[in-house]
Amino acid sequence: MRQPAHRPIEATAEQYILSRRSGRPVSTREAIRALRAVMQKCALSDRELTDLVAKCAVQRHLDVNFDGYPDLAAEGLPPKGYQP
Repeated sequence: MRQPAHRPIEATAEQYILSRRSGRPVSTREAIRALRAVMQKCALSDRELTDLVAKCAVQRHLDVNFDGYPDLAAEGLPPKGYQP
């Protein structure tokens, strides 16, 4: 049975969450940057990545800092899939 195409990014997001220091909220901005650096052809939008990171973090009872969507646009980095 084939796994869904988004499964590799879910596993990568899980690894990212597990690698974060405890006691510090998971930054969605840092997570999006890290995930895009590792998986440059990721088809998910920044919003979808934010949701995925938040889901993974919450499942592990970690706090989430929603600082990466759509704030990346202010840095000259328009979020993938973002439409004002």
